[in-house]
Amino acid sequence: WMLDHWDHKQPSYPTVKLSADGFSVRSDQSGVYTTVLASYPLFAGTKYYFEVTLITGGEIRLGWCNLRAHFGAGRNQALGSDGNSLALDGFNRCVWTAGRRNPLLWSSWFRDSGSGSWEAGDVVGIELDLGENVKSFRFTVNGSWIQVASRRILDGAAADCLPLFVAVTLAPHQQCYLNF
Repeated sequence: WMLDHWDHKQPSYPTVKLSADGFSVRSDQSGVYTTVLASYPLFAGTKYYFEVTLITGGEIRLGWCNLRAHFGAGRNQALGSDGNSLALDGFNRCVWTAGRRNPLLWSSWFRDSGSGSWEAGDVVGIELDLGENVKSFRFTVNGSWIQVASRRILDGAAADCLPLFVAVTLAPHQQCYLNF
């Protein structure tokens, strides 16, 4: 497992920096979103869990996509911009899919933590269950489970078009570290 550029060519994103180990990504791009994805696909019938340490606390979308998702050089589309991807966005406290913002009910965590959104240093965990009869996801922030997403959010959100790939969209000047 490691992160890779959407089209597997470094020159297409010269302002995206991947660490030598392939687990840390930084966007030096101004004005556009940048998306990278894991090099290993996720298949039906299993559960997957990964964690992301936020090095910066801005808009970073964490989730997955299938190979029909539209990113690539010259496009300013983030994870969740179409029905082929889904993204958790703790900066805006929502889940994105099909270009729609679905608010999350996690205000109690933010009230208890004293924060309005996730921050640099937070560790976000995402569990994706691709079981035969159930497709769901849930997540943690600093070890506390926050919410199990409803099937309504997952419907049409890439979950029925396998394989899926863990993906990250970074707004300008954001950075994170992934632990698969």
